[in-house]
Amino acid sequence: MEALEQLRVRQIFEDTDNGQLRFVHDKIREIAYEAISELDRRVLHLRAAETIEAGGAAPHLLPVLAHHFAKAGAWSRARTYYISAAERARAIYANNEAVTFYRAAIDAAGRSGMHAAEASATCAWLYEQLGDLLSLSGRQDQARDALDIALDHASDAAPVDRARLYRKLGKTWATHLQHDRALAAYHSAEQCLGPVTAETGSDAWWEQWIQTQTDRAEIYYWMGQIDSLRQQLDRIRPVVETWATPHQQAQFYYGLMLMRIRMERYQASTDTVAYCHSYIAACEATGDAQLIASSQFSGGFFHLWHGDLDVAARYLDTAIDAAERTGNMILLSRSLTYRTVVHRMRHDADATRAMAERSLAVATAGGMRDYMGAAEANLAWSGWHAAQPRKDVEQHCRAALGYWQELTTPFPFEWTARLPLLALALAIGHVEPAITEAQALLDGKQYRFPALLDNHLEQALSAWQGGDPDAARSYLDGFVHGAQRGGYL
Repeated sequence: MEALEQLRVRQIFEDTDNGQLRFVHDKIREIAYEAISELDRRVLHLRAAETIEAGGAAPHLLPVLAHHFAKAGAWSRARTYYISAAERARAIYANNEAVTFYRAAIDAAGRSGMHAAEASATCAWLYEQLGDLLSLSGRQDQARDALDIALDHASDAAPVDRARLYRKLGKTWATHLQHDRALAAYHSAEQCLGPVTAETGSDAWWEQWIQTQTDRAEIYYWMGQIDSLRQQLDRIRPVVETWATPHQQAQFYYGLMLMRIRMERYQASTDTVAYCHSYIAACEATGDAQLIASSQFSGGFFHLWHGDLDVAARYLDTAIDAAERTGNMILLSRSLTYRTVVHRMRHDADATRAMAERSLAVATAGGMRDYMGAAEANLAWSGWHAAQPRKDVEQHCRAALGYWQELTTPFPFEWTARLPLLALALAIGHVEPAITEAQALLDGKQYRFPALLDNHLEQALSAWQGGDPDAARSYLDGFVHGAQRGGYL
């Protein structure tokens, strides 16, 4: 105590608010630490760890324990505490911290001298957890790397475990709309599981089989392959009706409502919204926070295209709050995108611009080109509404279309960029480029406008093809005025 007091007086140590001492400057601590021999350091770290451990370490001390055991060379104990620290961080949605701790646990596992089989199983599990977090955080490329390594370590794992890894790998590709690669990963998952038979297995087996089928159904939705989507749901239905957990039942409802809204070309009917409500209820029955948050996005999305803007806004705001709290960057990007559309359809140009800028930043960080394009399209609309220079509005529109052209399947809401381009062309009397936009809007994989607006587009195209540009322009003018009244423009 006398020595400590001398160091405090000489301003080597200082008092802290909680009655402890600390070095006045990190450099002093570093020099003092380096002066201790390697052997003594390991001994002191071990003593520190065991002292904290004996005192019943509080949760916030788990990383400290892991650090001391690692510095002591007690790698197995370090691994245990790094995993505990990662799981605690994950539970409170400190996702970046959890990623750091899982990486440290992987390093400790490699140094701990486990038998080869145990080491492979441990590393496969750790890399899977790491992949889950990286995917949730919007880092799909890194997530794929982690899951690939997990598969390497899981070469001798049970087929159902390898199937789960392939399925998760497929989801990372699906998030970036790389449909062929996603389907290939789902096929690998099915190959691991083997064929469905009367004797087919465990609850875990059925869980992975159903989840793989519903994930595949979502790909068919994105690709606009309605028949394949319907066949996929017909394949799943009898299994869901006899076996599925609430989680799989929720996913089945999800597939049903996706099929219906694709068939309706996003003019969501009352029956389709009812399926959405069933999906939300099924998600809430699972108690799964991430699934519940995702269902709130679906509530917003489906009510938006049903025309219930106030209800859509409430659902989407809830989804945004949950995504921010849990660090779910995929959900955040989607929710911000369509919350921006709600602002746009209310003709709130300032709110549209502000949220579009935020949406663009989130989508760019996650490499989600569909939502990067949507953000640019909404910036174009806010600029057009604010009478910004024509070239600036067009630049945003072209940027949006450029992002969407990089996708393997059409983005169904191209109208968000094409309507401003159509209106700009008409404003200066250029009917032909406006007709080009009208043709694109009538594509069967694009959002279908209400009947009156759709009729204006069809009549304009018919008049143009019949050699009557004046009539074509008149119909397009009617379309633009109707689109403005309907909140589209």
